[in-house]
Amino acid sequence: MQIQLGIATVLSPILSFVLIAAVGLRRPTVAKIISLTAATVSLVCASMLLLGVNDPAFKIQATWSWLMDDPSKFTIGLLLDPLSLVMLFVVSIISWLVQWYSLSYMEEDARQGKFFAFISLFCFAMMGFTIAPNLLQSFMCWELVGLGSYLLIGFWNHLPSAATAARKAFIVTRLGDVGFFIALLLAWTGLGTLDFGAMAGDAMSATWKAAIGGSDYGVWISIALFLAVAGKSAQFPLYAWLPDAMEGPTPVSALIHAATMVAAGVYLLARMSFVLVLGSEAAIMAWHGLAVIAMITALMSGAVAIVQSDIKRVFAYSTISQLGYMIVGIGTGAVAAGMMHLFTHAFFKALLFLTAGAFIHAAHSNSITDIARAGGAKLKLPMMALFVGSMALMGFFPFAGFYSKDAILEHLFVEGDWILFGMALLGVFITAYYTSRVIYLMLKVPAEPHQGHGDEHGHGHGLHLGSWMKLPLGFLAFASLVAGNVWLWKAHNWFVIPEAEHGNAALITALVSTAIAAAGAFYSARVFYWRTSADPMASMTGFATLLREKWYLDDAYWAIVHNFYLPITAFLQKVETIIVKGALDGIGTVSMTFARGFARAQTGEVQHYLGMSFVVVAAVVLILMSR
Repeated sequence: MQIQLGIATVLSPILSFVLIAAVGLRRPTVAKIISLTAATVSLVCASMLLLGVNDPAFKIQATWSWLMDDPSKFTIGLLLDPLSLVMLFVVSIISWLVQWYSLSYMEEDARQGKFFAFISLFCFAMMGFTIAPNLLQSFMCWELVGLGSYLLIGFWNHLPSAATAARKAFIVTRLGDVGFFIALLLAWTGLGTLDFGAMAGDAMSATWKAAIGGSDYGVWISIALFLAVAGKSAQFPLYAWLPDAMEGPTPVSALIHAATMVAAGVYLLARMSFVLVLGSEAAIMAWHGLAVIAMITALMSGAVAIVQSDIKRVFAYSTISQLGYMIVGIGTGAVAAGMMHLFTHAFFKALLFLTAGAFIHAAHSNSITDIARAGGAKLKLPMMALFVGSMALMGFFPFAGFYSKDAILEHLFVEGDWILFGMALLGVFITAYYTSRVIYLMLKVPAEPHQGHGDEHGHGHGLHLGSWMKLPLGFLAFASLVAGNVWLWKAHNWFVIPEAEHGNAALITALVSTAIAAAGAFYSARVFYWRTSADPMASMTGFATLLREKWYLDDAYWAIVHNFYLPITAFLQKVETIIVKGALDGIGTVSMTFARGFARAQTGEVQHYLGMSFVVVAAVVLILMSR
């Protein structure tokens, strides 16, 4: 029964894609019905699978031979265990809510059919990646996820900025995908298998520690996977694509940046976390190094969010920062805590993006101050959603983010990893500062006279909230409040969670992180709401410029392309033109010369052929006589 439910969950979106491509591209209503029906089937099946798990050891795997008759070689199939089912549920419910929301957001777009087709394709790829039982199927679906994101980010390709953002996302994430491919090759050649279950077996411990290239397979495979994660989950130095991806429709931003594409790298690390048990000390140190890089990324992106005026870009940089926290948890061994933050973050970040979309849809602007001037604060449901999502993001009790972020902080505290713990607390302050800044600007910037006069429904004059947007916003607001408690209620049925040895660790980290978040929000209020403190960016102009230029990471990309990549490609082009093409042209020229010579002998005249025959015979006779 579980296998059939798993197959139905994954195949429903691809069936939707095929049907929309066949009959729905020019029929928006048909496309919407097909896509939402498929999404509903996936959500129901994924929910049934997850609710049926009552044991962390639960595991069902079904595979079918592919490419070779030997089933031990290359297979495709599905792996249903608590880890994959949690991720499958998250992808299913967020994609369902995003498609429901899109009924209003995309209602005036002429290509609605194509939009829902692309959404369905993307969901199939993400679900196929989630239930993959081996690295090969994971890689194939990983690449298909990249294709889906390219199509969705560049959906409004008539806008140069959207087309450029799609290309940038595609190219930068491809750099990371090279790492995934290298990891796949190393696993196949060194471990002899790509199956997750086989790789995680105790008998593989010695193989993971086998020496290669001055280290061992565990270290090199981990480093290669980290490169893949840096691309897909937007970590330094490959995170610059994600903020630009905001050029796509806002539902796409919610889908990609809340629970799906950017979480794929985090999920991959959780799936491969057995390396922390089977690998060498060097492999464990490599994972810790990834956690350090992720924490640095969290601080860098959080700092950039402080100076953003585009509401979607604030939440985009926030996503990069929160992904860093997830990777810190998994990289330091707290896999359940990292997955918990992925679970809760999916709800409150989807809420924040869809709320931003509601404001943008109403005010026709991405600017926080423009939305406020248009009377955005009079939109009651979006403002409520903004408050709930922001409280969860900042980590205040009793919202979902409080439980998941504190679980990671508690782990760092118990492990005595004080450097990462201190950096994480600094990230808490920064998060509270830039998140509350959005709320304060919405409330403080006055609405223009012809705006801001709300009707009895709380709508600003000239502002309109799409009717289909209300259900997703309301549900996600509720989920952002209770998701942490739901996790705590069910997590022991899904994961083996060690009991805390430090009895007061949870209380200490909760009090400290809450106090720091409150300090960040209070300081932000002094700067942006009460205006009793000067904006620190006004006095630190050099640092503010550095943040507005996004640490000059795009300039670094261009410098590498301009100074290294382009000269190398120009040199290789000359090599190809002069040597390779020259050699081939030379062979062709010689061949043509011989061909023309032989062609002259083919005159079609009998007497010419008789003369040639006489010459040949005479030459043969002379040769024989000379012997």
